Amino acid sequence: MRDKLQLAFPLLQDAGNRLAAEFGVVRTVPEELLEAYRGFGIDLERINGEASGTLPMPARYIVGSDGNIRHTAVNLDHTRRPEPAETVTLLRELQDNSSQSADDTSGRDATGADVTSCQARVSQS
Repeated sequence: MRDKLQLAFPLLQDAGNRLAAEFGVVRTVPEELLEAYRGFGIDLERINGEASGTLPMPARYIVGSDGNIRHTAVNLDHTRRPEPAETVTLLRELQDNSSQSADDTSGRDATGADVTSCQARVSQS
């Protein structure tokens, strides 16, 4: 995907929603809803490549080259997703501010969310 889109930064692919689960942004889809999806021709197992019956919430994490999370956006409503234009703006702002020190070790991202437990996992991915 990175090459296809000619991106100059890495993308994280989270097959099986394992990292999303660590971030606490995965919901188990009730069996009756899975059946309804199948009735509409939506096969989550085929689409996701695994049979967990889970879906991640719409989320955006921007991770600096140092492995620290610089921005988060998560919404419980699956119809409200982070806007790509906003993501580009955030990336540009972070790039512009890259000359400033990134020595904040408070364990919180720019929004104040506690991300300490996830930082090591992101840097290992």
